Amino acid sequence: MDSTLAESKLLHDEVEKQFKGTSWRTLDDTEKIAVLSDDEQSCESDFDSVTCACAEDDSDEATTLGQKVLDIWNKRRNKLINDFTIAGWMLSPVTEVFMDSQKNADGKHRDAVDRILKKMYASNLADDSDELASLFNDFWDEFELFKSKTGPFQKMYIWKESNPDLHHGRSYMWHKKNSLPFTKIFGKFACRVCSKIVGMGSAERNWGDVKHLKTDKRSHMSSDAVQKQATIFGASCMLNDRNE
Repeated sequence: MDSTLAESKLLHDEVEKQFKGTSWRTLDDTEKIAVLSDDEQSCESDFDSVTCACAEDDSDEATTLGQKVLDIWNKRRNKLINDFTIAGWMLSPVTEVFMDSQKNADGKHRDAVDRILKKMYASNLADDSDELASLFNDFWDEFELFKSKTGPFQKMYIWKESNPDLHHGRSYMWHKKNSLPFTKIFGKFACRVCSKIVGMGSAERNWGDVKHLKTDKRSHMSSDAVQKQATIFGASCMLNDRNE
């Protein structure tokens, strides 16, 4: 994302020049409102609106659209890059992502994978236990086979860009077919990490469940209670839909 946004900055700036005073008028007006509101209330959350994220730079009238997009990304970057996303990045077989992680991954990224691997499969094991050491060694041995395209990953047809799983970004399905049957821990871990939903659709559905449960009379429910009840309610709705 860092490199993609940096490369697209010039494109955003050109688009802004072409439509200056028309399409971006709403954005400019909203930013002015954001500046006024900042005098009364500051942004307390990293996940406020786009205009709130840009309010710090509103005093600079020369800020371009491309720079605003970069500022928005940089403000939220630390919240979006976590152990799960790092693991998904390192384990993705999609050609561009595969090459990018192979080129840029370093020790801190491996530490992130170790943390999430222990959390998911060995949270009850001591850090100095033989079982944990064996788990890590098996995983990284299989990871090296994956990155070097050797062992069970030496079949050339699975790496073709025309492969529908790679073409459509279905990394979890690729690992289910090509990693899970041939590895001890790598395939299982890769399937779970790469199938994690990162879109906003599930968040929107979850928020709908929360609004259904948290009524005026139940407005003082704790966050833990809301999370548990929304999870149970959402699962029950999905089960009812399937039965119907």
